[in-house]
Amino acid sequence: MKHLKDSFANAGQTGYKTSTEWAQGLTLPSIPLILSMLRGLSMGHLLTQKCIEEEGILPLLHALEGVSGENEIGARAENLLDTLSNKEGKGDGFLVDEVSKLRHATRNEMRRRALRKREELLQGLGMRQELSSDGG
Repeated sequence: MKHLKDSFANAGQTGYKTSTEWAQGLTLPSIPLILSMLRGLSMGHLLTQKCIEEEGILPLLHALEGVSGENEIGARAENLLDTLSNKEGKGDGFLVDEVSKLRHATRNEMRRRALRKREELLQGLGMRQELSSDGG
């Protein structure tokens, strides 16, 4: 976990996903392997899951979950988070609330950005969006 934290030390800072440090971390061949190993180690192992939580890497794992590419970092991070949140219903994970909060916050932020962009486009066309009484 230390290697993950060191490789993405700037994670969480404004604009970190466009930084060279972030890009360099994504090219490390060790990252996909670490994510896979953490998933295997955390399956049904409460102490490993607690260690992941205590190290504070859930937000980093969630950020890595959105990475696409050949090295499968995003898919492996997603699989690890799914294991930690007991998505498969096997009783493997206890971090369902924490993982859900991260994912919902991201979804809500993406909705806000889309709405803001839509409003800007409509204003550019001299139009505006009106909401009906039912909220739609």
